[in-house]
Amino acid sequence: MAYVSNMTNGHCNYVFKEHVLTQQCQWESERPVKPILTRLFEGKTLVCCRTAWDDFEKIVNTLGGPQEVKMIT
Repeated sequence: MAYVSNMTNGHCNYVFKEHVLTQQCQWESERPVKPILTRLFEGKTLVCCRTAWDDFEKIVNTLGGPQEVKMIT
């Protein structure tokens, strides 16, 4: 989720009702997680079971924005 999420990659400028979520977005815009994960994944093959992938797709397709959905297709 963190790899494709706009919220954890500095692309979320939304002000949430819950202050803690707005604060999290601010922190993550200062240090996006995707470049860190990209370096971690370099040279590796990621593997998951079909059930995990299906659940991941369902979550992203239900809650994700256009950029997030695009990343998994």
